[in-house]
Amino acid sequence: MTRGIGFREVREGLDRARWWRVTTLAEGMGLDPEQPAVRVGLRGWTSYVEAAMLTWLDEGAPDRDALVEMLIRALGATAEGIAAART
Repeated sequence: MTRGIGFREVREGLDRARWWRVTTLAEGMGLDPEQPAVRVGLRGWTSYVEAAMLTWLDEGAPDRDALVEMLIRALGATAEGIAAART
């Protein structure tokens, strides 16, 4: 993901995929992906997931179950932040 960023087509493709994930995740959570707090929060979380996965691949630790738990907890915190920003 990081090495291809110098190519416009790669950046555009990655950006489309990222926003698709945000929209799909928002809809799965019963949120409106057009709301700014939802878009910002979920885009931030997906960036966190990308960075965590790349680091995990390099490090090989923690184990997969611990990584998934960490990502799920981060999503929960993101959802709380979105809810607070929307009120």
